[in-house]
Amino acid sequence: MAVKTGIRKQSEELRAASIVAESFEGLNEGLEFMSLLNMVKRVKTALGLNGTDINVLEVLFLHSQKQDWLNGSRPIVWPSNDLLAERTGRSIDTVKRSLSRLIKKVIISPKDSANGKRFGHRYGLTGPKLHIWTSSNKTGT
Repeated sequence: MAVKTGIRKQSEELRAASIVAESFEGLNEGLEFMSLLNMVKRVKTALGLNGTDINVLEVLFLHSQKQDWLNGSRPIVWPSNDLLAERTGRSIDTVKRSLSRLIKKVIISPKDSANGKRFGHRYGLTGPKLHIWTSSNKTGT
């Protein structure tokens, strides 16, 4: 049996998503992050997304904070697959498939941790993020 490392196998989609994420310089002035989500919702079919993908993306958006979208920051969130499943009313397997689709479409970018767990820390409730890790593990934690 293969040992779970919490690290995804590299692919062209993962590399592309990482490049896009690293180049993020904040939203244009006057554009609110929830407006961005609404734009994605309007073009979901053209993007090849389904309702579950949008539900998962919305939960991810709601876990970010306004300052995460400003210049010099990145909207990085770390909800577990269990929490995503609970908030969307979908199974963990369905959430995983949706996350995979969002990564393949270069809409989100994962960041793996060595222990396969998702976690992050902020300075206070609204401060900048210090450490953020996500996971590719199969348990959803």
